Amino acid sequence: MKEEQKPIVNKRAERQLKCDLTNIEMLVYGQRMAEWQQAVAELEKALLEYRAENKSKASEAECALSRYAAAVRRKYEYRRVACEVAHNYVTEMVTAMRLDTGEEIESRPMTDDELQQLPL
Repeated sequence: MKEEQKPIVNKRAERQLKCDLTNIEMLVYGQRMAEWQQAVAELEKALLEYRAENKSKASEAECALSRYAAAVRRKYEYRRVACEVAHNYVTEMVTAMRLDTGEEIESRPMTDDELQQLPL
């Protein structure tokens, strides 16, 4: 008895297989590597600059935060305030007063130099 032959079916397919690079491909890939290496170097430089710039900004923010936290903790801060300083040659006293609140902030005897500067 004769054995029945089965048909052969061919199908197209793609597979990932080892392929040796040609000399031209080696040159092209080498050029691409150089271009990507340059791109990486530029990105790393930009990243360092970005970090340095933002480190400065972060330090500035930390400084401001610290200053405000200290003022809140103490419940006061020092500011430049307009004052009036009175030299009283009758009592020989110097008195300083805040112009914003009228508070007397200093009262002391005149120094010898101040006593010598008696206005005419």
